[in-house]
Amino acid sequence: MARKLVLLVEARQPEGFSARKMIVESLSHHVVTAHNGPEALALLDRIQPDIVLVHSQIEGQSCERILAEIRRRAPHLKVVALTPGETNLRGPVVTLDSMRPQDLVRFFQSPADPQPA
Repeated sequence: MARKLVLLVEARQPEGFSARKMIVESLSHHVVTAHNGPEALALLDRIQPDIVLVHSQIEGQSCERILAEIRRRAPHLKVVALTPGETNLRGPVVTLDSMRPQDLVRFFQSPADPQPA
């Protein structure tokens, strides 16, 4: 499994750490975190990630809007929406249940890229 540069977009965690970040880093990937849409878009150009994980619940922000702008700027980039269970996201978006850490692990350990649902 090749090491990937991952951009994680999620709300700032009150505990000061992110379980999702820790899980992805434990799989030997490098993770850079953005805490809002504008920060994520600025990092997108600067770090050129291999994959972007966007949590669907960022207070005051539309996940769909962030996803659309990422796709517009970098259509080749793999983008995954992290959702708490069921999702209302439209379009060809790979989604993972953020409440099930094993799904995140399985995604990164899979030899083939999962296809959008």
